[in-house]
Amino acid sequence: MRKTLSILALLLLVSILTFSALPSANALRHAPITVDGNPSDWTGTPPATDNTWKYDDAAGEWIWRDMVGDDKGNGTYTYPTARIVVGGVNRTAFSSGDFDLTELRIAWNETYVFFLLTFVNLTDNDWVADLPGWVSSPIIAETTAVAICIDTDRADNSGFDIVDTTTDMLGSVRADIALPSSCYWEYMLEIALEDVVLWRYDAGTMAVVEATRNFPGMFAAADPTTYKTIEFAVKIDAAGIEGLPDPEGQTWALFAFVGSQDYQHFREIASAEVASTNIWAAGGGEGNGGADDIGYDPDAFDCAFFTTKAAQEAALNGFTVEPPDFAVISAYKEIPEFPLTFGFALIAIVVLAASFKLRKKLYL
Repeated sequence: MRKTLSILALLLLVSILTFSALPSANALRHAPITVDGNPSDWTGTPPATDNTWKYDDAAGEWIWRDMVGDDKGNGTYTYPTARIVVGGVNRTAFSSGDFDLTELRIAWNETYVFFLLTFVNLTDNDWVADLPGWVSSPIIAETTAVAICIDTDRADNSGFDIVDTTTDMLGSVRADIALPSSCYWEYMLEIALEDVVLWRYDAGTMAVVEATRNFPGMFAAADPTTYKTIEFAVKIDAAGIEGLPDPEGQTWALFAFVGSQDYQHFREIASAEVASTNIWAAGGGEGNGGADDIGYDPDAFDCAFFTTKAAQEAALNGFTVEPPDFAVISAYKEIPEFPLTFGFALIAIVVLAASFKLRKKLYL
C-alpha cells in the first residue's frame, strides 16, 4: 500500500511537471511573422516593469523590456553631433534615443529565428538611397548598431569572448567588450541599418568566420518614424553553419548591446576633448592620450538584461587603463527549453511535500 501510494504521488508530480513543461499549442513555435518592420504580428504582452524579462506562453515570445534613458554608457557618453544634408535638407545624423533600446523580442518557428528590437528613436536619413550595399553617404557613418551574442553550448571557456571582433578592410576592430568565460558566444549577430551579419565561432580553427550576410528579403526597418523598430529573421540551419541551430529543446544565453554604427561596426568612444572638436566622435570616454584619444571604454551606449541603470553604468565602467583590459559584461538572459511558471512550480512543491507527509503517516 505504501509503495503504491508513493508511486502514485510520484506519477502525479511528474504529470504536473510535464504539463507545466508543455505550453499551449502555439507556444515555442511562433505563428507566421512577416518581416516588414511592422511589429503588429508580435502579439505577446511585454512585462509591466522596466528591466524585466518574461516568456509569453500564448504568443511564444521571449520579451525583454528595457528602461528609457539609460543610453549614456557609463553615464558620461555623448552622441556624435554631426549634421548632414540629405535631399537638400540639413538633418542631425544621430538623434537622441537612437541608441536607447526599449524592447527586445525573440521567437521562432520551424524555419527561422525572429528578432524584434524597439528604440526610443530610430533616425532614418536614407543615406543608402544612391549608393550600393551598406555604404552610407557620407561613407563614414550610419546610425544605430546592435550586437546580439548567443552562447548555444553553455559550456565554460567554449566559444569567443570579445564582442564585435572581426578583421575587414579596416583591420582588426572591436567593441571593447568581453563576455564572462561561462558565456562565450558561438554566434554573434551584428545589425546596422540595411545590413545584418551572422558571425560564427569555428571551434576547429578557433577563429571567427562570417556565416551569412544580409538575409535577402528577411530584414526591414520600416518607417522608423512610426514603429522605431528593427525586425529580422535568421534561418535555422541544422548544422549551424549557414544559420543558427534550432533553439527548440536547447538552452541559450543571450547578450545584447547597442551603440553608434561606424563603418558597419561599433563607433569607438573617444574622450570629451576629442568629441568637442570632432562632430563624428562619440564622447565621454576615458581616452588614452593618443592622437585619437580612444581608450578601452566599452563602445555600447545601452545593453539589455541589466536590472538597473546604475548596474549597467558600473559594468560599462569596469575596464582598466593600466594594465589595459576590457570590461567584462555579465548581464545575460537564458532561453531554456521549457519555461516552468511559478504557479506550476508551487503546485509541484505542494504535491511533493504532501506525498512525503502521507508516507510518514503510513509508516507511523
